[in-house]
Amino acid sequence: MLHVGPTILIAFTIMLSMSGPAFGQVGTGTFRVDIATGTDWDECGSEGDPCKNIQQAINLATHDDDILVAAGTYTFVEDLSQCTTGNTAVACLVNKRLAIRGGYSSSGWTIADPVANLTVIDGENTTRGVLVEEGEGGSGTLTMSGLTVTRCLGPPRDGQVNAFGGGLSAIAPNPQKLVVLLEDMVFSGNQVAGGDTTSGAGGFGAGGAISLRNTEAPSSLNNVIFNNNQALGGSGPSRGGLAVGGAIYSYQSTAAGIDLVFDNNSALAGASSGSGASGGLL
Repeated sequence: MLHVGPTILIAFTIMLSMSGPAFGQVGTGTFRVDIATGTDWDECGSEGDPCKNIQQAINLATHDDDILVAAGTYTFVEDLSQCTTGNTAVACLVNKRLAIRGGYSSSGWTIADPVANLTVIDGENTTRGVLVEEGEGGSGTLTMSGLTVTRCLGPPRDGQVNAFGGGLSAIAPNPQKLVVLLEDMVFSGNQVAGGDTTSGAGGFGAGGAISLRNTEAPSSLNNVIFNNNQALGGSGPSRGGLAVGGAIYSYQSTAAGIDLVFDNNSALAGASSGSGASGGLL
């Protein structure tokens, strides 16, 4: 059943500080990105020579670096992607601790203003916005602020039917110290869609905007807007796929936040021509 609810404002205690490290210069912790003036090469990232795409800065960065992003719309660039097999995302982090901060301009890298300098991650309705993965024994943090994540699609990985996180998907293989810190963010018009099947139940879609899996250490969300995000289950001959969390899905994870707005997010199970029962579920 499709359920569309009213705008909801939620406030609860932040468990972790959202403040970031001091900004340094290129080579000592800070990369700058500007879609309008940047160039993607092995030494980009300075004020006078920014990278063009967020992914290139991620590729060059090391643990605890800051990535400052100027106003503009950033999309998936296949040649730069370092996602694991079967995954794509505009920004893909594998085993790295980084901060990505939007709202800057090429003429001012000191103070962020996300309203004046709208900074957008756009999945173009074909790819996920942000993917964070930790390997065995890994420990990492993604801090994001001042960005709008929109029109992103989280499909199943190759050979799978279940899908997680349209705007952002964070996963560790087992409960690890993987933390996601979001501040002054907007997730709008994102979708996660389970796959269709030829037997049994359709795949489930979980977390239209965000999916957190095995992020055992407390993550935090501060001043984040979720609007018009959707989780969709796939179709199946016996039962349609489940749809969970139009805005947020969490599994073996903890999170806390303050000033969260939920508006018009929805979850819609998949269709079926069968009995509607499979795997002990209706």
